[in-house]
Amino acid sequence: MKYSISTQACIVVLSTVLMISGSLNTTAQAVDHTCGATTIHNPAITYGQVSDIDGNSYKTVVIDDKIWFAENLKVTRFQNGDTIRMVKDSTIWSGLTGPGMCSYQHDTSYACPYGKLYNYYVASDSRNPCPNGWRVPSMTDLYELIFFLDRNADPQQPGITPYVAGGPLKSSGLTYWRSPNSSATNLTGFSAIPNGGRNNNGVFSFSNDAAASYRLSTAAAPKFSMGFFLELAYTQGYAVRNAYFSKYGCCIRCV
Repeated sequence: MKYSISTQACIVVLSTVLMISGSLNTTAQAVDHTCGATTIHNPAITYGQVSDIDGNSYKTVVIDDKIWFAENLKVTRFQNGDTIRMVKDSTIWSGLTGPGMCSYQHDTSYACPYGKLYNYYVASDSRNPCPNGWRVPSMTDLYELIFFLDRNADPQQPGITPYVAGGPLKSSGLTYWRSPNSSATNLTGFSAIPNGGRNNNGVFSFSNDAAASYRLSTAAAPKFSMGFFLELAYTQGYAVRNAYFSKYGCCIRCV
């Protein structure tokens, strides 16, 4: 079966396999974040690299049979060149019915290494904010990731009930994460860091060291304009499928 391989064996594969896709460059990279930040990535992993339409570079990593961004998206345009609307005013943000993005607390210095915050309308837009050949992950991508890292995950509800796949996805240490950053090993090289968020009323979270949230392209409840996202928290090693209003701003990792 696809998910019968042990987690230990998975990590061996993760640390040795390289793949080439499109503009992906798998030449060994320095362990520092592409923007210069340190203590985020796993020094035992050989990362690839890809660039977006704005010229921003991102480390990439092979996990199972997919290549994932190992850094948060910070692009300002869709794949076709259309600008993603930058929204500062909270009233305008709360009234959005289309794509919107911002920096955490409107401070552009957070772009390194946290990237930008995007609402669900960006994640689900057919113009695609990811580089050519890449896309915003779907629910299927998330389930495959969870199953690959946690063979005991319930196949009927892999995202509703939290499982232990979060530890191998989280950047280790306390440079960016709040203590205790439980179970964080970053064995996959995914290097998730907490990012803060912006709710549907345009209000930012009080802190940006507690949870990492990554948008999926899959709608949660279209009737109520909601979308799914992956959430990792400092208090445990769970990987949780969550859902919130489409206006909620969080990060994106392309696949």
